[in-house]
Amino acid sequence: MFTSVEKINMKNNQKGFVIPLIIAIVVILATGGYLYYYANYNKPFEVITPNPSSSTTDNIVGNDRDEHGCIGSAGYSWCAVKNKCLREWEEKCEAIDTTNPVACTADATQCPDGSYVGRSSPKCEFICPANISTVSILSPNGGEILSIGSNYIVRWNDDSDAGNKNIYVINQTTNLISNIVADNFMRSSGIDGIYSYDWIISNSIVPGSYKLKICKSDVNECDLSDNYFTIN
Repeated sequence: MFTSVEKINMKNNQKGFVIPLIIAIVVILATGGYLYYYANYNKPFEVITPNPSSSTTDNIVGNDRDEHGCIGSAGYSWCAVKNKCLREWEEKCEAIDTTNPVACTADATQCPDGSYVGRSSPKCEFICPANISTVSILSPNGGEILSIGSNYIVRWNDDSDAGNKNIYVINQTTNLISNIVADNFMRSSGIDGIYSYDWIISNSIVPGSYKLKICKSDVNECDLSDNYFTIN
C-alpha cells in the first residue's frame, strides 16, 4: 500500500511526463502544417500568355465560306447543277428531269382573273395565265377601312369601252362571293378610262376582311383587289 505522500509524488511525476508530450505533439503538427503549405501554396504565379499565331475567328461557325459563299461547317457545299449552296441530306445535287412528267396532286387554285388552274409539273406549281384583263381596281385595293352603313366610292380603270360590269365582294374567312351590283357604267366625267360606283355598304354585311372583284359581263375579264380591306 502506498502512503499519501507516495501517491502525491506519483501524480506529480505523471503530470511532468504528459505536459511535455502534449507540447511535442503540437510542435510536430505545426511543423508539418507549415511544410505542407510551403510545398503546395508558396509557388510563384504562372502567367499564361495567348498564342499570337492562333486566331479565335478561325473557330467561329460560319467563318469558313468558300469562293461560292457556301458554309462548310454548316454542311453546305456548292452544287453547280442547281447553281446554289445546298446540303446533300436535304436536297440532292441533281439536275431536274423534265423528260418524265411528275404526278401532281389534283387540287386547284383561283387565279386573279377568276379562273381556276391545277398544278403543273415538274415542280407541281400553280401557274396562272397572264392577266390580260383591261379592268384594274384602283380602290379599295387593300388596307382600307370601310364602315357598315356608309358610302364608299369604288374606282377602277378600264381601257375598253363602257359596258356591263359585275362587282362582287369576297369574304376572306368564308370565301363567300356576294354580288353588289351589275350595271352598265359610264366613265367618270373628264377622266379617260376611270370608272366609279357609289357603294352603300349594307348592314347585312358581316364585319371582317374582304376583297373586291370586278368583271366584265360579256367576256371573262376580271380583276381582284391586291390585298384585303376591312369592313367594320
